[in-house]
Amino acid sequence: MNPWGAIIAALIAGFIAFIGMVITKENKISEFRQEWIKELRSLIAKLYYLYGFIRLDSALNPKERKEKNNEINEVIANINLHLNHGNKSPHEEKLQEAITMLNGKVESGETKMTPYFDELLKCSHLVLKEEWERVKKGEKSYIFIKDVLFVIGFFSLALLMLSMIIYAISHSGILLLSK
Repeated sequence: MNPWGAIIAALIAGFIAFIGMVITKENKISEFRQEWIKELRSLIAKLYYLYGFIRLDSALNPKERKEKNNEINEVIANINLHLNHGNKSPHEEKLQEAITMLNGKVESGETKMTPYFDELLKCSHLVLKEEWERVKKGEKSYIFIKDVLFVIGFFSLALLMLSMIIYAISHSGILLLSK
């Protein structure tokens, strides 16, 4: 009995299981990233609402204003926790700057807030778009494995085609040399 068939079958099964594991992991990461995008979008919308509420309703008593400011600080803290602290992208830094600027303008009582709200929205869109692009593209390990599999598949197919051509030529009698 030839053991090579069983060994090759086990290697192929192990390789397929490994690929399945990587794909499953990457799908889960993508799900988590999509959830992260939804949460960040919700937090930014809530921040936008709270700033608008404080800005538009000047009839708040000091206790209500303090409660709304505490809510704003909580939302800002949540947004900051959602951003990559150690390796912020330029868009994430701009978003934090826009929030800080808007927060300062609200606290100072400035009345012309539209440009600051627009900047918050613009920076938010950039961060969300950047993250969505990352979700669509996939993680680095997934991209690497996908590229490696493409190369392996291409060369395997080329080798298969070459061996089929050689087999066809050798069995067709074309190469028979006449004496």
